[in-house]
Amino acid sequence: MRSGALFKLRSSIGILSLALLALALGFNVLLSVSTLNRLVVESLLSGYRGAGEHLALSIERGLRFGKPLGKYAGMTEMLQDLRDGVAGVRAVEVVDAAGEVLYAAADGAARGAERERFERKAFDIRALARTGDDGAPLFRAGADSYRIVVALRHNGIVGGVALEVAASTVEAATTNFVRWASALLALASVAAGLVLAAWIGLLTGTPESRSRLDRSLGVLLLVLIGGTQLAYSAATLSLFESFLQRTVVDKARLAAHFIKRDFEYIVHKGVDVRSLQGGEALLARILEAHPELGGASLNTSEGDVLSAAGRLDLGGPVVEASVDAYWPSRFRQREEVLRVRLYVDPEHVSQNVVRLGIDLATSLVISLLFLMELARMLGMLSSRMLSSLMDPGSDVRRPPPISSANALRAAGFFFFLAYDMGISFIPVLARSLYAPLWGLPEQVLVGLPISAEMVCAGVALLVSGVFSERFGWRLTVAFGVAAAAVGLFMGGVSTSLAGLIAARGACGFGFGLVLMAAQIGTLEDKNAGSGLAGVFAGIFSGSICGAAIGALLADRIGFGPVFHVAAVLVLCTLPALLLGGVRAKGVEGSAPPDGSDAAPGSARRFILDPRMHVLLGMIGIPAALCLTGFLHYMLPLLLTEAKASQSDIGRVFMLYGLCFITVGPMLGRLLDRSDNKGVFAMLTGLLSGAALLIAAYSPTLFVASAAVAVIGIAQCLAAPSTMLCVVSLASAERLGRGKTASMYRTLERLGQVAGPILFGMALVRFTAPQTLAASGVAVCVLALLFLVFWRLSGRRS
Repeated sequence: MRSGALFKLRSSIGILSLALLALALGFNVLLSVSTLNRLVVESLLSGYRGAGEHLALSIERGLRFGKPLGKYAGMTEMLQDLRDGVAGVRAVEVVDAAGEVLYAAADGAARGAERERFERKAFDIRALARTGDDGAPLFRAGADSYRIVVALRHNGIVGGVALEVAASTVEAATTNFVRWASALLALASVAAGLVLAAWIGLLTGTPESRSRLDRSLGVLLLVLIGGTQLAYSAATLSLFESFLQRTVVDKARLAAHFIKRDFEYIVHKGVDVRSLQGGEALLARILEAHPELGGASLNTSEGDVLSAAGRLDLGGPVVEASVDAYWPSRFRQREEVLRVRLYVDPEHVSQNVVRLGIDLATSLVISLLFLMELARMLGMLSSRMLSSLMDPGSDVRRPPPISSANALRAAGFFFFLAYDMGISFIPVLARSLYAPLWGLPEQVLVGLPISAEMVCAGVALLVSGVFSERFGWRLTVAFGVAAAAVGLFMGGVSTSLAGLIAARGACGFGFGLVLMAAQIGTLEDKNAGSGLAGVFAGIFSGSICGAAIGALLADRIGFGPVFHVAAVLVLCTLPALLLGGVRAKGVEGSAPPDGSDAAPGSARRFILDPRMHVLLGMIGIPAALCLTGFLHYMLPLLLTEAKASQSDIGRVFMLYGLCFITVGPMLGRLLDRSDNKGVFAMLTGLLSGAALLIAAYSPTLFVASAAVAVIGIAQCLAAPSTMLCVVSLASAERLGRGKTASMYRTLERLGQVAGPILFGMALVRFTAPQTLAASGVAVCVLALLFLVFWRLSGRRS
C-alpha cells in the first residue's frame, strides 16, 4: 500500500474513532448528569417545601382562630418575611382552592413571568387536589424557576401556599458538578486520544495486521473507550458523593432555620424552653419529616442536652442553629437560650451514592451497547476503505466481503435507535394533545396512537413478503425507512391528537416493513441462524439506547424536537445498509425456484400444511402468549405489587434485550451447526414454560429477573429456529421465502395480541401464581409433544 493511501486510512480511522469516543463518553455524561440533577433537585426542593409547610402551619393556626383567608391581617408581611429570609425564593403566593392568587410577595423577575400564569394555575389546582399516590407532580419546572404548592387545610382544602424557587439556586450543585465532570471528560479524551493514535499505528503497520483490521479495531475500541468509560464512571461516583453531602447539609441548614424560628416563637410568648415538655416527641417528628437526618437534639448554651431523638453518634456533619431571645435594650438585643443540633445521617448519603452507582452501571451498559454497535460499523467502514485503497495487483489477502446479515445488523441498530427515541413519552404527548374526538373517551383516545402503530405494523408484516419478492428486500427496507422518517417528522410537528395518530401509523408501517425485510434479507446468507440472531441483537441494542437517549433529550429540548432528531437519524439506516449485501455462495434467493411468481394456490397449501400448524400451534403461538401475556402484562403488575421501583422494573426489562445481544449470537451459531432445527424450537417452548414456572415461585425482584432472563433466552431461540423450520417446509419452497416469512410472522402475531387478554381472563378466576404455574406446565407439555409430532409429520411428507 502506498504511503499516501496508508496515511489516508490511518487519518480516516483516527477521526472516526475520536468521533466515536466523543459520542460514547458524551452519552455517559448525559446519563450521569441527568441522574445527579434529579437527585439534587428532589433533595433541595423538599427542603424548600418544608419552608412552605412551615408557613402553611402558621396560616392554618390563624384560620383556626377565625381569620378569614380572603382578609388575613398581616399576610403580606408573613410572605415577605419568608421570601427575604430564605435564599433562592423569588416569590411566595397564597392561592385559593380555584388557583386564584390572593396574596403575593415577589421580586421583579418573578412578576415579569405573568405569561406563565395559566400554566401555573393549572398546576396549582392539580397540586391542591393530589392525594399522595395519584402521580401528580410534586413541583413544576418553569423556564427559570421551580414552583412548589403546599395545601392549606381548614375543614377541607381552602387554598395553598406557592413558592417560586430560582432554578439557578437549586441547580448550582449540578452546574459545579458539570464543570468538574467536563474537566475529567477532557482529560480522559486527551489520554484516550493519544493511546488511540499509537494503537492505530500498530494495527495498520503491516499488511498482515491490516488484513485483520475489522476485528482488531473493534477490540481496540471496546478496550480503550470501554475502559475510559469505566474509569470516568468511578471518578464521577466519587465526585458525586461530595456534592450530594454538600446538598444534604444545605437542606439541613434550611430545616434548622425554620425549627429555630418555631422555638423563637415560643420564647417570645414567654415560655421557658428549658422546662418545655414533649421535646423528644417534637424532635422525633422533625426526624420523620427529614429522612436525611439521623438524629436531633436541643442543647443549652453551655452544651447540656435537654432532649434528643435518634442517634447522636453517627459521625456525619452536624448543623447547628441558635435560638435567641430578643430584648428591647439596644445594648443587649440577643441572648442565646437554646441550641438546635441536627445530625446528618451518613447512611442516607451512602444509599443515594449506591443508587447512583447502580444508575451509572446501567448507563455504562447502555453506552457500551452503543459503542459495540458503532465499533462494528466502524470495522465494516475500515474494511471497505482498506479494500478500495489496496493496489490491484497486491498479494496481500483482502478483507472478506461484508455479508447481508452484518449490514442488516448495523441498519437495524440505526433504525431502532431512532424509532424508539419517543417510546417513553408518546402516551404523555398524546395526553397533552387531547381534545374531544370521534365521541371517544379520553382514556381510549390517549391509547390510539400506539394502537394505530401496532395495526399498521401488522399490515406491513403481512405485505412485506410481497414487497420483498417484487422489489427486493433492500428496497423494502428503504420504503420502511422513508415511511418511518415521514411519521417521525409528522409526530414532531403534530398539534392535534389526530395528527399524532396518523404519524404513529406511518411509523408503524415503516417498522413492520423494516423488521420483516431484515429477516428476509438475512435468509440469503448461508449461516442464517447466527445472522438472524445478530440482526435481533442489533435491533435490541438500538432499542435500548434509543429509549434512553430519547428520554434524556425530551427533558432538555422537548418532545417535538426529539422526533425531528429521530427523523434525521433514521435516515442513517440507508448508508449502513449499503455497506454490505454479498450473498453467500450456494444459497437460494427468496424467490421460488423457477424465478417467477409463486404458483397459484401455493399460499393456500402453506396455510393448510399440517407441519406448519404443528410449529405454529405448539411453539409459535404459545411462545408469543408467554411473551406478551407474562413479560408485557403480568410482570409489571407483579413487580408493582411487590413495591419495586420503576427504575428497577426498567432494569429488569433491560435483561430481556441483553439476552438477545449477548446470548442470541452464540445460540445462532449453534443452530447453524445443527441439522435438527426442531430441537431448538422445542427448547423455545420448554424455556418459555420454565420462565412462567420460575415467576410463579415468588414475586420478588430476584426471581422476576431470573424469569426474564430465561424467557429472553427462549425468544433468542424462537426468532431464528421457528423461521428456519418454517422455510424448510415443502409448501414454503413453492410459496417463496419472503411470502412464507411474512405470513408466518403475521399468524404468530395473533398469539401476541391474545396474550394479555387470555392471561387477564385467567386472573379473574385464579391467583397470579396459579395462572403462571398452570400456563407454564401447559407450554412445556406442548413443547415436548411438538418434537414428537414434528418428526412424525416429517416422515410422512
